[in-house]
Amino acid sequence: MNYKRLIYKTLDGSMNIEFVFMDCGERIGWRVYIISDIEYGEQDASGPATHRNHFPGDTYKCICWTRKINTLDEAKTIAALWSDVTSCYIKNGGSFDSIASSLIKK
Repeated sequence: MNYKRLIYKTLDGSMNIEFVFMDCGERIGWRVYIISDIEYGEQDASGPATHRNHFPGDTYKCICWTRKINTLDEAKTIAALWSDVTSCYIKNGGSFDSIASSLIKK
């Protein structure tokens, strides 16, 4: 299995989030595992609210993404977006989807 471990610094500089990008094969594609412990403060820290998934047998949660992630570059882009959304979510609340939409428009 092909994997890469990287740290992403959020655009606002408030967080450094460590990820492992794992190539799970042609059928599954790439998974982005979140290695860092994220403190959500008063915000809802549930998997659905924060777009995190935990698969049986896995040590870490991964980013929940609706489509297959086909390349490492695509996985890195998703990790960067998820990190920036997470930072905004912790500070301001709201929904991940609405925060992501506003960040993508910028």
